[in-house]
Amino acid sequence: MSITAARRFGDSSIVGVDIDEEALELARYKAAEYTLGNVAFGTGNAVDLPYGDSTFDAVLANQVVGGPAAQQKMLSEILRVVRPDGGVGVARSNPNPNEVMQWIDDVALEMSSRRGIDPPASEQNPWNNRLPVRQILGQLGVRGIKTERAISAQTDFSTFLINLMTQRRNLLDLVDYVTQCDRGDKAAQSRGCWEFLQVGKELLDRKYGGKLEVSCEVVRGTKMKQMIPAGIADRHA
Repeated sequence: MSITAARRFGDSSIVGVDIDEEALELARYKAAEYTLGNVAFGTGNAVDLPYGDSTFDAVLANQVVGGPAAQQKMLSEILRVVRPDGGVGVARSNPNPNEVMQWIDDVALEMSSRRGIDPPASEQNPWNNRLPVRQILGQLGVRGIKTERAISAQTDFSTFLINLMTQRRNLLDLVDYVTQCDRGDKAAQSRGCWEFLQVGKELLDRKYGGKLEVSCEVVRGTKMKQMIPAGIADRHA
């Protein structure tokens, strides 16, 4: 996203933030490949951004995965670092209970059954986030909120997996969710990845006809000039 913004808005200064150093290394490589001089990258956590208040003209969070508490803190942080009258946007993959979400839960149940363990709770799935982003942004002082469905398509299993694997952390999040692995246990994650792919492909062919619907929505608006009402950020943190 930072690369796209830097290429489109050549007169602007773009900052890309990610918690994953490997993702940042890839981004820097791409920026050098396009000879972009208006983009910089830094390590940071979306719930505790390393920037001062009102630093940016606009902030866009793209596919940030996390539970409800983390998402609420992230939205508060976005509003903190964007200037008054600045733009905010939150892009989320598969925010609705569509086929992809159902497929992931089906894989979790099947793998848990085969392992003889209790299945993980659906609400723990980091990809199954249905938080009322519009409502929270509105309470935090965002006006003119609009929701757009940016992508809607049918994708085969190979394409879906390629998209997951280009975001390695997110694939491991899914594997840990459906296998109850420890993210620090690389051997367990490797076994989990293989089992995830096998079971996922079996269920996809048997139950979904080999294809899944993939969608994305973007919630965008503008930060109000007035201060955020006292207590609202705390209630959603």
